[in-house]
Amino acid sequence: MSELPGIQRDSVVDAFGIAVEAVSIGSARVSMTVTTAMLNLHGTCHGGVIFTLADSALGYSSNAEGPLAVATGGDINFLRPARLGDRLVAEARQRHRTRRTALFDIEVRNVATTHLVAIFTGRIGYPQIAEEAPRPKPPE
Repeated sequence: MSELPGIQRDSVVDAFGIAVEAVSIGSARVSMTVTTAMLNLHGTCHGGVIFTLADSALGYSSNAEGPLAVATGGDINFLRPARLGDRLVAEARQRHRTRRTALFDIEVRNVATTHLVAIFTGRIGYPQIAEEAPRPKPPE
């Protein structure tokens, strides 16, 4: 992983066995292997686990340059199932940024087949910027 100020692993990444492969300003790549604990009742990877992988890529890519960035929303479309033992990789790219918000595209792929498993769009807010803005005084 690229060493960038303020970029740290979190307990969710550790719990899911997510590897942080690359982080740079506006992009990140993370990966994980689907384990038995990640399977749903159909025997495929639970959608929430795939969402977590994509969200982790969003978190690392949006926090690479500072200030503190937090997700304000995310949408995911599941395209193909992932199965036990599949290695998944999520790659995030910043699509648009303003002073207070940003939009990211994240693709989740099966490493072995290169098939697209899911497409995730993440929205980011930069609360420190908003808090530092001058606030109007309340009426007296």
